Amino acid sequence: MPVEKKTPAVIARLQELLEPHTAGDPISGLKWTRTTTRTISEELEKVGISVSHTTVARLLEELEYACG
Repeated sequence: MPVEKKTPAVIARLQELLEPHTAGDPISGLKWTRTTTRTISEELEKVGISVSHTTVARLLEELEYACG
């Protein structure tokens, strides 16, 4: 199934995974994760969601995470 068709499930699980690993600046609203995109991709794979680390990076940008 193309990622576009399962994006809501991916986004929901991604946000769950990121919650304990998210840091940010409350003044500017900038947020980031201490977890790599590859690790996030591997964690999603463990729950049956297959996405590449590059897709994870794109989704993080859509969720307004700073990606470096």
